[in-house]
Amino acid sequence: MKRTTAILSLMLAFLIAVTLINRKPEDTSMTQFKKGKDLEWIEIFADSCTQGWKEKWTLDGLKATVTNDASGMSFAAGPIPFEQASHAVLWTISP
Repeated sequence: MKRTTAILSLMLAFLIAVTLINRKPEDTSMTQFKKGKDLEWIEIFADSCTQGWKEKWTLDGLKATVTNDASGMSFAAGPIPFEQASHAVLWTISP
């Protein structure tokens, strides 16, 4: 049984290696990003993030905070890592 498992593991590793070696550079997400970036875009939302965040944003999060100053927006989900109540999302409000 151990030998069969070892052989299957080795075959799987080989298949993964062959897949990675044969992967074409144009298949990368960066290439896809560059293709999309070069398309014509229409801006539908913009914000300097330096004042009045509540005008264009809404905040979900029990302990989250958002502040604005001359350098931009600061967003903090909460003080305790991995605590459920310290999770947050900052949503844009549709124009």
